[in-house]
Amino acid sequence: MKLRSAPHRNGISRKTDHIGGKAAAGSVSPTGWSKTVSRGFAAHRDVRGLLAIVHPWKPSRAGGFGAWETIVMPPEGWRPGEALYVSFYQSDNYSGDWYRSGGWGWGTQSFIGHRFKQLLVNGRLAWEADVADEEVAGPIGQSFAQGPGEPGFVDPYRVVKITADGRRPIQLMFRVVDKVASTVKLAGDAYKRFFWSSCNPSEAARNFQTSVYFGDVFLSVDPQPVRPGEPAASSRARGARSPRSAAAREIPFDLVVSGPLPRPGYPVRSSVPFSRGGAAAGSSFGLRDPAGRDIPIATTEISHWPDGSIRWLLCEFVATRQGRYRLVRGAVSARPAQPVRIRSGRSRTTLSNGILSVHLAAKSGAGVFERIECPGAIDLGPMDFSIKLNRVGWRDQFTAHRRSIRIERANPVCASVLIEGEMLDAAKHRFGSWRARLHVWTGLPYLLVDWRLVNESEQAMAMLMDWSARVALPDRAGARVDFGPFAPGYDPDDIGVKAMGHYGRVERPRAIPLHADSELSCRQDRVDQARVYRNTSWVATAKHAPGFVNLRHPDGGVAAAMRWFAEEFPKGIVVRPDSLKLATLPESEDALSWQHDRPFVRIGRGEGKRQSFAIWLHDGTLHASEAERFNQCVQDGPRLFNRSWFIASGAIECGPARDDRKLSAWTREITPAIERTGIGAPRLGHREYWDTVWSNDYRGRSHIGLMQYLETGDPRWFRYFDAACTHNRDVDVIHYCPEHPDWVGANHSFGEDHTATGPTGNIGSNCDGMLDHYLMTGDPDSLEAARGFAERLLSCNARERSARNVGWPLAQVVRWFDQTGDQRFRRKAEELVGAARTYIEPRRGIFVEMHGCWSYRGAVPFMSGYLAFGLIRHHQLFGDAATLRLLKLLAAGLFSESRVAKGRFKVSPFPENDLLLGRPARARTYNGLIGGLAGYLYQVTGEPLYADWARECYDGIVERSKDPQITMDMLPIAGWMLHAAAGRGGRTDSNLRVRNEASRA
Repeated sequence: MKLRSAPHRNGISRKTDHIGGKAAAGSVSPTGWSKTVSRGFAAHRDVRGLLAIVHPWKPSRAGGFGAWETIVMPPEGWRPGEALYVSFYQSDNYSGDWYRSGGWGWGTQSFIGHRFKQLLVNGRLAWEADVADEEVAGPIGQSFAQGPGEPGFVDPYRVVKITADGRRPIQLMFRVVDKVASTVKLAGDAYKRFFWSSCNPSEAARNFQTSVYFGDVFLSVDPQPVRPGEPAASSRARGARSPRSAAAREIPFDLVVSGPLPRPGYPVRSSVPFSRGGAAAGSSFGLRDPAGRDIPIATTEISHWPDGSIRWLLCEFVATRQGRYRLVRGAVSARPAQPVRIRSGRSRTTLSNGILSVHLAAKSGAGVFERIECPGAIDLGPMDFSIKLNRVGWRDQFTAHRRSIRIERANPVCASVLIEGEMLDAAKHRFGSWRARLHVWTGLPYLLVDWRLVNESEQAMAMLMDWSARVALPDRAGARVDFGPFAPGYDPDDIGVKAMGHYGRVERPRAIPLHADSELSCRQDRVDQARVYRNTSWVATAKHAPGFVNLRHPDGGVAAAMRWFAEEFPKGIVVRPDSLKLATLPESEDALSWQHDRPFVRIGRGEGKRQSFAIWLHDGTLHASEAERFNQCVQDGPRLFNRSWFIASGAIECGPARDDRKLSAWTREITPAIERTGIGAPRLGHREYWDTVWSNDYRGRSHIGLMQYLETGDPRWFRYFDAACTHNRDVDVIHYCPEHPDWVGANHSFGEDHTATGPTGNIGSNCDGMLDHYLMTGDPDSLEAARGFAERLLSCNARERSARNVGWPLAQVVRWFDQTGDQRFRRKAEELVGAARTYIEPRRGIFVEMHGCWSYRGAVPFMSGYLAFGLIRHHQLFGDAATLRLLKLLAAGLFSESRVAKGRFKVSPFPENDLLLGRPARARTYNGLIGGLAGYLYQVTGEPLYADWARECYDGIVERSKDPQITMDMLPIAGWMLHAAAGRGGRTDSNLRVRNEASRA
């Protein structure tokens, strides 16, 4: 190949690097180079100051090349004949080494002796290396994972002696050349199809792609490599700023409720956040209702900022009005007229509020409670819990036996009692444990209950026939029963109707008479049909049952509601004159069939299932509309919310309010796409992975659902968040596993039958969602689950060479340390950050990993985005300059090596993974992660380039295109992108502890 006749002249910087105390090298400017390409090669200069030479994933031809060349002058003071060296950086994305023993379907595409990278000086070959050289350290059979302190990379700097070619001027050329076409097989070549590849192996084996990078060129009189000093990772100092209203004495919050409240009111247990420094620990609070009256409130500080100020405040009160409530700092709460009181003795515990009294018997015994008294209304007898199992020819029944009673929460506004025990049959054989919480609130004739059972039997998959809570009623024959809006009639084509003929009609479905020795029931057995039965006759139908019953009788009545009745079917409410049964999987006396193969009739070993319901004791005249209002509150409990306050607090890393006019395209184009995978997804049954689309909270779906709620204010997102968290907490957690006791408290890995798998790892290891749920609702079970998940993170392998396997646990560990201050988690965080430093190539700025093939090494954009998630949280909390540098390196690497077009990124460094319908993929699926990284860097540095990158990612998402759209699980750091896109580089985030590194130095 001939050199260009007039190569570009390149000056030597007069500024020299010093090595060993003497002037040793002159820098060759990266801008003074010209390129030449042929036969498919391309060349470009990237934002890192590196010279790139690229060959696409196509068959190569002998003699094809890409080159960069320049003319330079020797260093100042050098004389001909004296030693002269070229020091330079070189790196590529390819390796010829591969693990011949296989391993999980990994692919191989090894070309050795085909393509070479070269340095030519004055037309003479001065240095050469096969692009197949191994530049990543570590045993390849272990995915080249490094131990602590081991280097992550072979030194990419080279020094070549050019004394013999020294003259004025000197011509330098970096070249990548194909000596042998990829269609010609050499002795070292190998191809193995990747397990998931959709490519034709005979065609794929001929294609050869590489990206080669050169830079940091120095002419030197010293034989040591010259490494440019690392630039300072600057940031602009931002003080912790609070929202304007932070100084206000009264803070407004709207009561989010689905409709009018029942006349007595309804309990509210809801948390509100404060910005850092906005409320000192120990502050007192009062509450004013929409009419301006002071009402009783109990507050608890459940999370604090690192400076000790309040981050989350749990508020408990009884709401009697819709509208805007005001939390008053420095005020003293009003005292309830009917405070909740607890009396405990050796053999009895009583909860009372002046209206309702719940009597609990001794700590050990059968059943849940002894009785409930409500003067002027109905009194209820004992309650028990029961499950019945099919055993193919007979059935087993287990009922609740108490083992302990503990007052878990007690204040004048509310009290919660935790009762724990075992499910035993008549012979005292044990099925598993159960726990229940009973809640009593000031001035309300309600009892709120939730209970959970766990399969701790020898049955790997127990088949449930009935799972219910039953409470005894005084004889209420002659009562009128209302299950909500139902139409009289039945489906004449139903197989049960045809076979059994059990059908009938009722004239008034909302006032069905309850006769002696009879039964009325409401059942949601399928997603699209609910039925009312009189004994075994189908008499009324609706698509979705509301999930409540109102029994009215001259001597007193009762209303009861079960949470999420239609969404998490099958459920049923069964009423007899002497009992009320609230059931999941209610048994039927004449069932023709039983769906053994569906998840809602099964409970896996170690799996938990939960029921939540509420009971209202009344005088027998409760109007249907009041029962409906009560049921609406049970389905979606009222809570406090102020979108601008929640966002501005910085307690959750969400984006701006979705109605920001600068985000109108996001609201129009993207909100529906996100909803389809979240609030628009079906919630069928209790366990099915494919039905619920909850994926065992894979990639933090519940956390992202909460972010959507804060950004949109749409209460449906809170319902999604609440449902996803409770499902994950109860169903997905491994509650019992004697064969692997270390698994207890972990999350099952996702899969078709997602409670039959072992514990999840890395990106499935979350504590975000459970911690969010505790902070938003005060639910202690969620805090317990979050703690179990967090403890698992301490044993995760920090040295896996996978960006997500480092970044995702890092994000969770930092969050848990921030909540608890437990130093074990800080040490784990530093270990994970240390792994990131090991595996991020320090010049190219990419976390080099494999993605299905041993041969192609580079950044996987979405995995790097999850690494950024963890590093951002680490930098937010600790303000570490080295972490900020890693974030800047990651961003530069992604935009240099993974961007294939503006706002589009490739999927993988492995070309076979990077194809869509036979063409290179133009993905915007990961833009929320990559744009989030850029948006965060804009926030902390103020550099316009990062704002441009964030906006580019945003524009790529919102534009009309057939390219695959963003998905919900790619949004954990998208809020930073949205803030940048809205022009809010100075976002208020009081958790940000970024210092000015220059002033520190």
